[in-house]
Amino acid sequence: MAGNEETIFRFTHDDGRVIEIDHLGVGNPENRGEFALYDGQEQIGEFMLPWAIEYPDVKAHRELPDDDELIAQAKLALADDPRVLTQGVVAEMFAEAVGISTGDPDAPPLGVSLR
Repeated sequence: MAGNEETIFRFTHDDGRVIEIDHLGVGNPENRGEFALYDGQEQIGEFMLPWAIEYPDVKAHRELPDDDELIAQAKLALADDPRVLTQGVVAEMFAEAVGISTGDPDAPPLGVSLR
């Protein structure tokens, strides 16, 4: 996928499934560097590159990794490797940094007493 405008890149996983990597940033520059993984019509995973959290005008100039790196990231994501960034992981990191709970949206900030 690196260097072209294809939306979907396909590879055969070690278990024989044909996995599609959809670059969400092709149609929406705000999502550049974010990828969804599909097995047929079912979304089975996601991952994002570390720079995908940058502002769209900054990440617009970032190069996508080569196909081998995208496949490696996809395999890590499918294995639930904790090193893989996802939107959920980034949201949890942000919430922790500002002291809010992601489990209960009505909960007060962490460390704040309601008394």
